[in-house]
Amino acid sequence: MHCKNCDYPLWNIAARKCPECGTDFLPSQFEFRPNTVKFCCPHCNQQYFGTDPHGLLSPRSFVCVNCHQPVSMDQMVLRPADGVTEAQTIVSANPWLERARRGKFKAWFAAIGQTLITPGKLMSATPVNSSTGQAWWFWIVTQTITMIVAFSPLACLCAIPAMSGSGTRGGLAVGQIISITAGFVFGSLIALFFFTLIWGVATHGLLRLTGPTLGSFGRTYQTVCYASGANVMTAVPCIGQYVGVIWWIVSATIATVQGQRVTGGRAAFAVITPPIVMIALVFAAYISLVVLSMPSTSYRTTTGVSGSSISYSNSSGVASMAQAVSTYASYHNNQIPRHALYLVTNSNIEPDEFVSDDTSTSFNTIPVADTTLDRFAMANYSSRQAIARKAADSLPANVLAYRLGDYIFLDPGATVSNVDSSLWTVIFSPDPDSANMPASTFEVGTFGGGQLSYDSSPFRLKTVIESQNMTRRRCGLPPLPTDVSLIQSVTHAKPLAISAAQSGNADSSDSETDDQ
Repeated sequence: MHCKNCDYPLWNIAARKCPECGTDFLPSQFEFRPNTVKFCCPHCNQQYFGTDPHGLLSPRSFVCVNCHQPVSMDQMVLRPADGVTEAQTIVSANPWLERARRGKFKAWFAAIGQTLITPGKLMSATPVNSSTGQAWWFWIVTQTITMIVAFSPLACLCAIPAMSGSGTRGGLAVGQIISITAGFVFGSLIALFFFTLIWGVATHGLLRLTGPTLGSFGRTYQTVCYASGANVMTAVPCIGQYVGVIWWIVSATIATVQGQRVTGGRAAFAVITPPIVMIALVFAAYISLVVLSMPSTSYRTTTGVSGSSISYSNSSGVASMAQAVSTYASYHNNQIPRHALYLVTNSNIEPDEFVSDDTSTSFNTIPVADTTLDRFAMANYSSRQAIARKAADSLPANVLAYRLGDYIFLDPGATVSNVDSSLWTVIFSPDPDSANMPASTFEVGTFGGGQLSYDSSPFRLKTVIESQNMTRRRCGLPPLPTDVSLIQSVTHAKPLAISAAQSGNADSSDSETDDQ
């Protein structure tokens, strides 16, 4: 029997006020297990036992058989019966603390049920001076079972091919599946442990900031740990991950009201605020990680030759291709890859990146060697290497430019003698075989991994290409045709040879002479 305000024990007290906080009380306001409490006459100390269903005296008022004084139950001094502990007088005890009497499994299931439905009642039945370690043990058992059940369906789905003998290529052995599942379970438990640890400290700090509490840190951890039984909902397929933690937070709020004797507003503020802040911080960290892992993007606009506007960027598809070419060359003595497929096997380019989202080019119709790009994507590493080698060998010896998807790659296999970051290595050009119109701007990727965008006017592009050809001569590479249509007309079946490029330059020069 404890004070409902401050939890001070009220046994053996004749006064009807709590000596700790001064709150009035009456024995009739409490409920006990029958025959576990002695009701002692305030005049002669004659003992009577509560035998009604609520463990109280029946009748409530009578004449004492020893001193013959009229007495009522609310006047009497209460003590636990001989050989009875205080915990045994409680009608509604925390099932987890009664495992020895109820049985481990029954006690655990009973505690889970109360956590889900009546968390306040569970904490009211948990003595303030009970072991915080018992609450943490309940947390460990509950969360371990929850995580094992939550990850078991995924493990079973992965194990079906291995157990049936159909998962021979690329499949996982049963032992590997068990190890991976155990890793997920252990990792989840570690994350939940630190979540609970921080949550308890922050909640108690906010409770103390807003007023007094019944108990210390240990009591707050009792409310959080016992309320964690609601997280078993996480094991429910599909919806559990969204329901479990929310139910846990709600249960912890209700449990805190009873466990620390605080108002609902204080409990809600103290319990809900830390998870929201932690989730927000994790989300912010994830967004920051994503942003930091993206290629650095810088923009700079200058006036190019003939007044053309040139935009430099490192974020588009053509810039990614150019960066991959530059990375490959840096590991191969400034040699450009013999074919763009080597960017997949030796860099971080994925096969589907050769097709722009802004075009109608079909991924499964792009020819590579004697197969298609979609089949190349499904091949294993050694097969990809063989296809890339075959595609490179099929290119003419004097090829200047060839196509793969929506990109034209320049100078396959050439070694750059004088590295210049403004040297063009790849051009964005929608595949004409897929009924694409020419791009509205002329976009190229450079050896420095950047992107250059030019006005698509043939006259301006002619001047730009002439300027690029000066760079190419310094790098020991043959010139590009100044007629941009020759470059844009490159198809998978029709690469651009060096002789054709030189012819394009000669025709342009003749045209200029005739004009003069």
